Amino acid sequence: MGQRGVSFKKVDKLLVGLNVLYPELPKSHTVLLKSPNLDESDFVNIGEGLLWYKGLAANLEQRLTAEYLLTHDEIVVDINIDGLDLFKSAKLCFWPILGCLKGQRAPFIIACYCGEGHPDDLETFLQQFIEEASDLQENGFEFASTKFPFQLRNFILDAPARALIKCCVGHTGKVQLYNRIVFVGVEEAGELQTDDSFLRREQPDHHKGTSPLERDLEIPMVSAFRLDSMHLLHSGVFKRWVLYLLGDLHRKETAEETHIREMNRAAGVRQPRFRPQGKISAAAKNSINNTILEIAPSVPSDFNRRPRSLLYVHFFKSTEWRRMLLYDGIRIFKNNIPPNAFKNFLLLHCGSYILSSPQLVRDERMITAAELILNEFVASSV
Repeated sequence: MGQRGVSFKKVDKLLVGLNVLYPELPKSHTVLLKSPNLDESDFVNIGEGLLWYKGLAANLEQRLTAEYLLTHDEIVVDINIDGLDLFKSAKLCFWPILGCLKGQRAPFIIACYCGEGHPDDLETFLQQFIEEASDLQENGFEFASTKFPFQLRNFILDAPARALIKCCVGHTGKVQLYNRIVFVGVEEAGELQTDDSFLRREQPDHHKGTSPLERDLEIPMVSAFRLDSMHLLHSGVFKRWVLYLLGDLHRKETAEETHIREMNRAAGVRQPRFRPQGKISAAAKNSINNTILEIAPSVPSDFNRRPRSLLYVHFFKSTEWRRMLLYDGIRIFKNNIPPNAFKNFLLLHCGSYILSSPQLVRDERMITAAELILNEFVASSV
């Protein structure tokens, strides 16, 4: 309704008029959309926020069909938990728990928390979800007089949500080491964490507590938490790489820097021109920007967004970073950045392209090649 510019108030007026000719039609959009009527008893207080819980079974009853269960002998659900800011000028946000059936694309709402920031009490936030999931895993879900086994497969979370749910140190966390910053290569980074090593707490500094998912549902705390390319690669590594080259395009000279400049000028000391921090010149940035604007009209509609000016680089979406990394970055950066930086970009581009290709990623040799390429990217980036 909202997508076509028709408000709920107008829908109500339209339904009242149509009800005269079609008495079977409801008179309110809430009945038409089967919106639940909620009262205070439907909400749980968590700190300063409120939690509404719809449930897993309620969603399965609405979404499961006989056709789906003919091709799936088990009900498998993936879970997503993330924060969503509601306003730019306020701290109020949603933290929904979403589910998605294996083989389907449309998610469904299991629960939703509303408050300022993330839920303060993780135990209360997950309690109803864990109780229902535990019951479904033990007893299955009944559909058309037949019980089907139920399984929670993957938890798909970004880094902050993953740290919150797993009760571990966040992605920016660190351990103090004699007032030093140590950069180690991929080979020296140590063994990868596994479900068993997480359970045995082999890295005690990594843990801040015990997650209810680990304690009550015995969820594998490493293999069940999938790592996604959107947060880690497109809006993570590649975005940081580009901003490292460009610097802060909107950075202004501070009052302290201006004062020092004026003092040095009065003393006859030659001052370099102020420029935002970055690794390439203003001329190179202009050349990159002109190249982006030059190719923008030729980008096909297969991409969600057309290339836009670097003035909006801090507002780029993940799909824009993905397109730049996998496709037009080769044209944009060639001859516009130092050769060693361009080679570094090509390493990231090639490794990412192999792992993003549905065909190439099936070849074990290509996966091995991608690993070697990305290891070289990390080594040449330090």
